[in-house]
Amino acid sequence: MLLQTSSRISLTGAARKVFRKGELHVSRVFGESVLILMESGVLRFREDGDEVTLRAGEYYIQRNGLRQEGVPVPPEEDDPARYFFIHFSGGSYAEGGAGVPLRGVYPAKRVRPYVETLERNRAANRFLLGACLYHILGELAETSPAYDRTGDLLERLRTNIEDQYASDIELGDLAKRFGYSPDHLTRLFRKRYGTTIHRYLTDLRMERAQWYLQTTGLTVAAVAAEVGYRDLSAFYRAFLARYGVSPNAVRNPE
Repeated sequence: MLLQTSSRISLTGAARKVFRKGELHVSRVFGESVLILMESGVLRFREDGDEVTLRAGEYYIQRNGLRQEGVPVPPEEDDPARYFFIHFSGGSYAEGGAGVPLRGVYPAKRVRPYVETLERNRAANRFLLGACLYHILGELAETSPAYDRTGDLLERLRTNIEDQYASDIELGDLAKRFGYSPDHLTRLFRKRYGTTIHRYLTDLRMERAQWYLQTTGLTVAAVAAEVGYRDLSAFYRAFLARYGVSPNAVRNPE
């Protein structure tokens, strides 16, 4: 079961909870979901009859609408729980797909700055607090065994190309930024998208150029500059190779 983050999620509260010796998790049916980040000790409860035991370094997402009941911790394990919890509304739950597993081990060092921000800024604007929640959920998703790190990297690379297509984009600079050799990055990109980084960038520039030529009064030279070409002859060659006609023919079809 995964928390799907494609629908809007809103943080409604966050705080640290420290149990006294012998204290139990509250029994309730809660209308919001709760993310528990265990810091120390042992926490036990039942959720719709299924027993859950959490220890330091683990996280758990309690789904809204389920009955939770406190369960005593055996004397030999009665190490009072200390954890940070976040109440949130929205989101959905499903089997499979992309999302955050309901249980796992969380990267404490990477999550801690966001937890500290939530602690210090309880009355801050909801955009800051909501951003912290999304950052934490993103970190939890990355720790999942099912998380596709390469796929995520390539999506970020593709987005970067689409955002910066009009700039001077060099394969070597991209490779350095994303931590791969140019050849390896090209192989990964081709395997996922069926084309090279250079071809993807060129096709994107040509599509944008065609749109400018058909919908604006910019000169061909201005269009070339808008889509990242400083050499007008190189732009003409790329456009002709892509569409089989010159830029002027697209603007003024016979």
